[in-house]
Amino acid sequence: MSHPPAAQALRVEGLPIVFPKKQGDKVPPVRTQARSATILPSFVGLKFEIHNGKDYHQVVITEDMVGHKLGEFSPYVGTLIKSPSRIGEESRTIRGRCL
Repeated sequence: MSHPPAAQALRVEGLPIVFPKKQGDKVPPVRTQARSATILPSFVGLKFEIHNGKDYHQVVITEDMVGHKLGEFSPYVGTLIKSPSRIGEESRTIRGRCL
């Protein structure tokens, strides 16, 4: 497996995580479906793309997120909104889509 020349790699729970060696180095985001992975202090400043079952949500890790799980920052359920579709009848929608 090859790594970018200006990067240092670490493997956590099967994820190849690449860290920048210098301050200005660009590192591609880590794309993962491991929502149960715990955020470590060494992840601060990295970008993750976390799968929610349908899409990947890009998340930048901050110090406040350390100790939490990756899945906490990529919601997989939309907000449930009740709106009347016809007079006297209610329908449930998720982000504007009828159920």
